[in-house]
Amino acid sequence: MGRGAFDRYLFSFFNYIKTGGFPETVGADRSDGVQILQEYVEVVLFRDVMERWSLANLPLLKELFRRLLSMPGRMLSVNKLYNELKGLGFSISKNTLYEYILHVEDAYLIFTVPLYSQSVKQQTVNPRKVYAIDTGLLNSVNLLTNEDMGYLFENIIFLALRKKGYKVFYYFTKERYEVDFFAENAQGRKFLVQACFDYRDAETLKRETRSLELAKERTGIQGMIVTPENYLEFIRNL
Repeated sequence: MGRGAFDRYLFSFFNYIKTGGFPETVGADRSDGVQILQEYVEVVLFRDVMERWSLANLPLLKELFRRLLSMPGRMLSVNKLYNELKGLGFSISKNTLYEYILHVEDAYLIFTVPLYSQSVKQQTVNPRKVYAIDTGLLNSVNLLTNEDMGYLFENIIFLALRKKGYKVFYYFTKERYEVDFFAENAQGRKFLVQACFDYRDAETLKRETRSLELAKERTGIQGMIVTPENYLEFIRNL
């Protein structure tokens, strides 16, 4: 691929990261695309969550969903969400909050990813990471900035792994260095993936590489740093 073609690919890829892949939004300007996605969310939340599970508090559900989509690739703290929602005046118990999150996930609007551990207890007690079914939804309900591009890119990689049928976890070394993904398919293939959007920043690349190399050493499993530049190679090798 020549330099010009590669630059066009990067431009299109960055645009895809921001706007997502819903067919209805392709070719639409930003305001129309956002409106389409917001209407889609309204329909799914009302039909596939509210009506299906006989819930009564749509404003609470919408605010919860907005907050879930403000944390792509981040750890989900139910305690923090609970306190934030209580601070906004919503009346909800922690058990109900857990149920609402499960309902949103059951509607395939979000996915939650557990820590990789051979201990079921460790998987249960550690927080999960949150990803959206489409990165366009993230931009449709929150004002995201260029600083969020790394998290959006991580979300894109998660969706690629899921589409190929991988079970996906995140991984911590004993030294508490994080690797974004520990992936395993039905044939038993396992590998580690570290997302690095800002790969041209030497310190960022060094930090991400250190975490991955230590995890490879600890697990004996191969892995790779995925950047916008080698993303297509990563997809071909899944």
